[in-house]
Amino acid sequence: MSEIQLTSKQREAVEHGEGPLLIVAGAGTGKTMVIIHRIAHLINSKMARPEEILAVTFTEKAAAEVAGRVDGLLPYGFSNVQISTFHAFGDQVSLVLKLFRERPTILRQIRKRYRFILVDEFQDTNYTQSHFIRVLGGEEANITVVGDDDQSIYKFRGAAISNILSFMEIYPNAKQVVLTENFRSTQVILDTAYRLISLAASALMGKYVQVI
Repeated sequence: MSEIQLTSKQREAVEHGEGPLLIVAGAGTGKTMVIIHRIAHLINSKMARPEEILAVTFTEKAAAEVAGRVDGLLPYGFSNVQISTFHAFGDQVSLVLKLFRERPTILRQIRKRYRFILVDEFQDTNYTQSHFIRVLGGEEANITVVGDDDQSIYKFRGAAISNILSFMEIYPNAKQVVLTENFRSTQVILDTAYRLISLAASALMGKYVQVI
């Protein structure tokens, strides 16, 4: 599949079969690489045709990066995977959901087309976007979501961290894989960052106590 050596946890996520999958992964743990390799695995193992896969992220730059790297893992002519962003729908996601409710035939056709759905930065989805993914996934729920439960950059747009926290409640039989090994920072840097964050939190709490 690639010369890149996956960790056991990364491989566990990549090679997951059918059904919902939650990947909890912080920055630097190779979560984008996992999405890319999972797409390639679905195709190479013949679990899905390229056109049956929908991958969604939050920026055009990220979508282009995923598309380029997936293309490098697949044989020529096998990279017809739909990789897009939520912002291509924007506020129109609600209108699409309304269309699905009023025209269930269209929903069935879309579900039949996209059998596997992968969502990056799931913590940045708002309620409507998360609901859209669930509706599109249907009963088969071949949904892979990747996110960091400590990070959300789109809170001002209504992003709901509860989408990650409630994923296992919505899909109680979902597989969960937690990626903890950081490939960007050494342990010394991580420990130092943790101490700085702890000190900052303590200082902020001290100021708050003085105010009250």
